[in-house]
Amino acid sequence: LEVLINTMGEKLLRIKEGWTNLVWKDPLVEKVANERAVICAGCEFNIVNICNQCACFIPAKVRALSEKCPKELW
Repeated sequence: LEVLINTMGEKLLRIKEGWTNLVWKDPLVEKVANERAVICAGCEFNIVNICNQCACFIPAKVRALSEKCPKELW
C-alpha cells in the first residue's frame, strides 16, 4: 500500500508540474514541449490531445520535464 501511495504521489507531482508549466511559460520548457508535441501530434494514441495510453492531457504532459512518453518516444 505504501508503494502505491508513493507512486500516486509522484504521478500527482508530475501532473502538477505539467499544468504549472502550461500556465506559467518558461522558454526552456516550451522548447522541450514543442519538440515533444510534434512527436505526439503524429502518434496513433493521441485522441484530441488526450493520450490514449496514460489518459494525460498532452499539452500539460509535454510540459512536465520529469514525465515520459508511455511509448518511450520521448
